[in-house]
Amino acid sequence: MKTSLYTCIITLCWIAFASAFQETHTKQQEISPDSDLTAEQKMQEALTCKICKKRNVIHVLIPCGHFVACDQCAETTKECPIERCIKRKVSGYIKTILEDSAKESFKKHINNTLTYSD
Repeated sequence: MKTSLYTCIITLCWIAFASAFQETHTKQQEISPDSDLTAEQKMQEALTCKICKKRNVIHVLIPCGHFVACDQCAETTKECPIERCIKRKVSGYIKTILEDSAKESFKKHINNTLTYSD
């Protein structure tokens, strides 16, 4: 039971992280389609708190599932900062764990995605 719960939590974290990256990438294309941001810069933008824009994102908001808040902002935010979010009222948050090896793996995935989509 613990293994399947752990797997479920890790999967949710990856989905939230991928969603945050995709939203950041899409927004960046809308603003500046000719941008020369590297995959590293795009990943850093996806990992930056969408509320304070200073610290790293480590929380997924409930019930919307957006991966957007640092420790301090998750505790104080009442609404999801994503403009298109249907479920804007925040009822809680979940702390995620994103290890360095997972970041490297995701960065490789981003590089491959950007290579194929350009």
